Amino acid sequence: MASTGLLHVWSGLNRAHHAISDTVDRTLTKGHGLSISWFEVLDLLARQARPTRVSDIADQVSLSASRTCRVLHTLEERGVVTRTSSARDARSTEVQLTDAGVRLHTEALASVQQALAGTVLAELSAEEVAGLLALQGRTGLPAAEPAA
Repeated sequence: MASTGLLHVWSGLNRAHHAISDTVDRTLTKGHGLSISWFEVLDLLARQARPTRVSDIADQVSLSASRTCRVLHTLEERGVVTRTSSARDARSTEVQLTDAGVRLHTEALASVQQALAGTVLAELSAEEVAGLLALQGRTGLPAAEPAA
């Protein structure tokens, strides 16, 4: 593909990402007092079977390590996560959702799914979704498993 074609693909993906993210962010802010970054952390924690190290959270979300720590501090102040010293490694801090965090995630997830249903993503065929998931796999980034 010519470099101009790649530029157009990148530009289109970038515009779609911003439009979809803006829709989700507005929904989360208005309905739950959450930013999209806060939800990203909550969603990751909701998919974990046990407490998760802060460093592992930072590696798996699209935030810097320092931003991840600030988000976790805010979520802890809201009572939706707890941070404790790791039983496996005293140098590490682990995070898990509280019962209030589980409820907030469940409610926010439903809102996110509803918001996404109003975007171009809802118009994708099963084959297009599969293609986008394959593209995601080619980026080298781990694919997020949906929360139960």
